[in-house]
Amino acid sequence: MAGEVPQNHQKRHLSIREMGFFHSKNNLKNMMIFATIIGIIITFFGSILSLNYNLPPGATIVISLAILFIIAISIKNLKQVVIKPFD
Repeated sequence: MAGEVPQNHQKRHLSIREMGFFHSKNNLKNMMIFATIIGIIITFFGSILSLNYNLPPGATIVISLAILFIIAISIKNLKQVVIKPFD
């Protein structure tokens, strides 16, 4: 039927932290360690930022993570544009 996922194809829902790393690495253990480290760093950064500027901490952490994600994707795309013409 239309809309069904084949049995050999598994859907995988990734968090923003995992998406930034998953595109280049297939090792689950390394991906989980990297995602945890990024999460700790962004949580610390977002908490400090929220305390200094009297902002809600949850929203500040989420926005900080979104900004990091946008930067990571931009760098990836920039690398593809710069390196691709030379291949």
